[in-house]
Amino acid sequence: MPLPDNDTGRVRTLGIRFDPDVHADMTLIASLRMTSFQAEVLQACRAHIAAVKASPELAGKADDALAEIEREAAARKDAFARLFGTTEEPDVTAETEPAPAVPPPAPQSASSRKPSTARGGERNS
Repeated sequence: MPLPDNDTGRVRTLGIRFDPDVHADMTLIASLRMTSFQAEVLQACRAHIAAVKASPELAGKADDALAEIEREAAARKDAFARLFGTTEEPDVTAETEPAPAVPPPAPQSASSRKPSTARGGERNS
């Protein structure tokens, strides 16, 4: 049974060349399990993907690749900003320190408050 592609709901059709021994082994395995050659290949691919996901070495490489993608994206955003003069704030990455929290202003006493014009009264300056 073909698996749907995550993006489009369609399957991908590939032409893969197998060594004769691998093809013979997969064909034999499929016949013994009473499945198709395709089902066995998909099962082998899923097992390979699971092993890759569990690999700490590849997880480190994935982190490095993600950091490179973020650097490239930041450089492209900067290029757009220079070209089109946008004033969008740059993205803050995990490598920068967060800005210190600004405490809220202290409450003012009733005698130090300035008269408000919001209630319809005018201020005399």
